[in-house]
Amino acid sequence: MSGRRDPIRVAARGVAAAGICILMVAVWPRVVAAHTFHASLTQIEVNASANTVEVGIRVFVDDLEEALTRRTGRRVRLGTTVGFDALALDYVSASLGIEGANGKRLAFSWIGRETSVDVVWLFVEAPLNGQLDGGRLENKLFFELFDDQVNTVNIKDGKRRTTLTFSTGDGAKQIGFSVDS
Repeated sequence: MSGRRDPIRVAARGVAAAGICILMVAVWPRVVAAHTFHASLTQIEVNASANTVEVGIRVFVDDLEEALTRRTGRRVRLGTTVGFDALALDYVSASLGIEGANGKRLAFSWIGRETSVDVVWLFVEAPLNGQLDGGRLENKLFFELFDDQVNTVNIKDGKRRTTLTFSTGDGAKQIGFSVDS
């Protein structure tokens, strides 16, 4: 039988290869969607003319869905859950705390969201009476989910900028701009 192919083996290999391809197509989106690092990015900007703080928060969709599911005790999905935006606002308000220099916590209003593939930007704003410099900030997004969660917050007030980083277990931190900024 040298040089000749066994048609049964050829067919079996073809079926096995097709099965592996089907399995890869079914599993690949889940592998791509999963991420091995847990991080969020928050951009805070003082709008002096409107006397507001504008906040954009970039998070992974699956992390947000899991946090909201645990918080509500029911399955929450971005594209299908009625009232998703209100749930997201409640979660952000509970997890991201900003106090102005006067010591008063800012109350967020929902602006909207933008989704792309596995990431969503959440947009909120709050009226600001006074200034942020000398205030306090806390960002505990997803700390209840991941021990290795890291939340980076970039703050811009006119030409002044600062960055704060939060890890699981961190409390509120002082907002301060360096003399050079």
